[in-house]
Amino acid sequence: AVVSTQSTGELLNFAATHLVVGGRLAYWLPIIRDLYEGERSLPRHPVFRLVHNCEQVLSRKSARRLVVMLKTRERREGDESGVVGDSASHGQYRDVYFSKS
Repeated sequence: AVVSTQSTGELLNFAATHLVVGGRLAYWLPIIRDLYEGERSLPRHPVFRLVHNCEQVLSRKSARRLVVMLKTRERREGDESGVVGDSASHGQYRDVYFSKS
């Protein structure tokens, strides 16, 4: 699935609850290439470990990343998704992509 920043957190939280331990979650994440800061730009969740992060270039400005995560344990009270770094590479994708600059 291609996901936006708002739904990424919901997707990770849903998968953390319903996916079996050892299961994998895979999704496409659109990014602005100039704003991407490596793995720190990717959404995270305490129950998942990143196993693959592959880029497909779409244009000079944009790309999408295939993100594959492995569920390593059951979800606990208070476990929530988040982004450690700046989420501008994907969080403002639509605004940046359609800007005139």
